[in-house]
Amino acid sequence: MHALDRQHAQFGAGSWGKKLVCFAAEQARLEVRCASAGTAINTEESIFSIKRFANTLNVLPPVSNRYVSIADALALGAIMAVENCGGPEIAFRGGRLDAAVPNQPGVPEPQEGLDSHVASFSRQGFTKEEMIGLVACGHTFGGVQHATFPTIMPDLHDSNNVDSVAHFDTTNTHFDNNIATEYISGTTQNPLVVGLNDTTNSDKRIFGSDGNATMEACVLAASLSYIRTAFLHGFLAPFISTHPPQTRYPPDPNPPADLECRFAQSPDLFASTCANLCARMLDTVPKGVQLTDVITPLPVKPNTIKLIYDAATETIAFSGEVRLWDVPENLSRVVRMLWDDRSGSTSTTNNITLSTGSIIPIGSRHTTTWYFFNLFLISASSGVSSIRFFVDGKLEDQQGKGFAVNDDLVFANSSCSVPADGTGTFDVAVRTDVAPTRVYLEQTSRDSTSRPIIVEIDMTPKPVDPSKAYAIWSANVLSTFESYTIGAEVGGVGDWGCL
Repeated sequence: MHALDRQHAQFGAGSWGKKLVCFAAEQARLEVRCASAGTAINTEESIFSIKRFANTLNVLPPVSNRYVSIADALALGAIMAVENCGGPEIAFRGGRLDAAVPNQPGVPEPQEGLDSHVASFSRQGFTKEEMIGLVACGHTFGGVQHATFPTIMPDLHDSNNVDSVAHFDTTNTHFDNNIATEYISGTTQNPLVVGLNDTTNSDKRIFGSDGNATMEACVLAASLSYIRTAFLHGFLAPFISTHPPQTRYPPDPNPPADLECRFAQSPDLFASTCANLCARMLDTVPKGVQLTDVITPLPVKPNTIKLIYDAATETIAFSGEVRLWDVPENLSRVVRMLWDDRSGSTSTTNNITLSTGSIIPIGSRHTTTWYFFNLFLISASSGVSSIRFFVDGKLEDQQGKGFAVNDDLVFANSSCSVPADGTGTFDVAVRTDVAPTRVYLEQTSRDSTSRPIIVEIDMTPKPVDPSKAYAIWSANVLSTFESYTIGAEVGGVGDWGCL
């Protein structure tokens, strides 16, 4: 998941800034983790080993947290899988809610009749033509396994096909329109088209949902169209002065109307239609659920920002990294970070050159390039309120907004742990001018349906030293190996927080 970048950056620059900008670091890793999950289905071995939906539910839910639902993680994983297998980029919107109880089954089964299929897609807002498109888009990958559908796919007892899989087309791990071209040409081995049991040939019924009359006409029209254009532009071309010489076989100006035929004739149309239909499918949500605008990666995004207070020296150790999206490799590139203190001013000394990091591919299409700034000290009284970057001489600051940093609540280096059993104490430093009524640690846990929930651990204030910029709050924890965030209430309102 890369698609979540903008969401958290926008929150950071807006009214949610103090609460959410600090969590952007955790979300940025979705770029790599979701890409890895998607890339896994590129190999035949991985595809064959998938045991229905259970494997997906084991891989993607750990990505979820209080801001990213399991449903959003599944949608993003599906998008990354399509993109990393050569498919189109699909628009992603966030904001799905996880269900607490199961709904009625809604996935059509291959043995169901055409009317049932049409009704199932219609309930989700798709026409018959769009149903054909969605099935074709989905079946550009994969196939039918014996273990899942033994009545459709027999056990082959073949050492070269141990899972007894029949593929939908001949390029089953790559996104293309062969699912359509092979159907139109009559060479398809799609087990849901040419299966021995016609009752389960659901693709055959769907693709030929008018009794195959349109499809047969389409095959004839496509053949006649090719013969006509080949004759006109192959034999007569030398005698037609208006014919552009670089156009050998131009597309038919009046192609057949049938969708599957148009898919077979145009890979670009197939890809763009699939991108649109898949986005609509993923964006079909219950009433009352409001999805975000389309989320795309920021070109520059800070990550894993850490602020650690030292009461002995009245300093804050500042560290983190910044991610560049799809920039060309350049070993001489200079990336500098500038920061504003709490008053909003930038001193000439408030800048640092970042260390060159690593280049990480995101599937086969995008890359992320990382630059780091290790622990350096800033004055606790001056603090930090926002950061921005110079990359290749260009200022990156979200059009003047900057990237907000909250130093009101930070962890203190007086925190400690007991190596023998993992227990320990967390100390949190709170700005003395904040005066919270409550400070607590937040630990992510899971409910009975694996949805992320937050468990709060109250902290106790220590005596305040008026000469210090921060007051210390403390809490004992059973495990220092868990990930914790900080929450606080000011005036009884819990609208503060940071990593």
